[in-house]
Amino acid sequence: MITVTKAGDALKAYYADATTPIAQVGATQTALGVWAGSLASTTTLLGAASQTPTNPWSGYEAHAMVFTRALTLAEITSIVSVP
Repeated sequence: MITVTKAGDALKAYYADATTPIAQVGATQTALGVWAGSLASTTTLLGAASQTPTNPWSGYEAHAMVFTRALTLAEITSIVSVP
C-alpha cells in the first residue's frame, strides 16, 4: 500500500504478508514537488493503461481504494487485517 500527501509532503510505502505484520518499508519520501495539471479521465485507471483496455493488469488485484487523505498506519492495519 502507498500513501501520498501533498500537504504533508510525504510518500510512504507499506508492506505485509502472511507472516509479517504491516509496516512501513523504506524511508518516507519528501520534496515531492508541485502538482501541475489535472488527471485525465481516459488514462486515470486501475488495472489497465487505457479505456480500451490495453496492457491490462496481469496478476492479483483484489481491492483498490482511493482516499482523499493519507491513511494512518492504524487505519491501514485495520483495512488489511483479516478477522
